Amino acid sequence: MRIPVKPLSTNALYRGRKYRTLQYRRYLRDLSLLLPTLQIPDGPLELKVIFGVSNVRCDTDNLLKSFIDGLMAKYHFDDSRIYSIWARKEIVGKGDEHIEFDLDRAR
Repeated sequence: MRIPVKPLSTNALYRGRKYRTLQYRRYLRDLSLLLPTLQIPDGPLELKVIFGVSNVRCDTDNLLKSFIDGLMAKYHFDDSRIYSIWARKEIVGKGDEHIEFDLDRAR
């Protein structure tokens, strides 16, 4: 599944310690609108994700936090249920940033 949204790094999530940045709030809103309707299975989950980024310096692990937060908000599950994560980044041209993912029962 491909989502046409630029992945947001953990570095852009908060101002100081408590406040979400405007950029983060917009990202979560956009992600919520773009994510498809899914039936999340019960029990442990496995997340596979590919981040299409235009900045080679993006850290893959920093992109995971904001994306998982968006998944939790949209699908109403606790991220402690994610037992396995497979993540990769691909360099794409500016304007072609995206996220591809699969969230399913852990094997």
